[in-house]
Amino acid sequence: MGEKRSGVGHTRLYKLGPKIMAAVARAGYESIKRGSTVVIPGVWNKLIASAGELPPRRIALEVNRWLLGAYS
Repeated sequence: MGEKRSGVGHTRLYKLGPKIMAAVARAGYESIKRGSTVVIPGVWNKLIASAGELPPRRIALEVNRWLLGAYS
């Protein structure tokens, strides 16, 4: 639903990644109840979150541009 409005549904990242919207919402809700300030649910999301710290910034930016580009 939100992916249509935001346009994210047409990105490579959205097409490549698992569709776990409900699991992410649930994890966020549970995190709030526990008082946590940060939650990254799922192995795929943890990998993406930490992968940005590994390469030089210039390479990471190019990968992000590619992932967020239009999927053909």
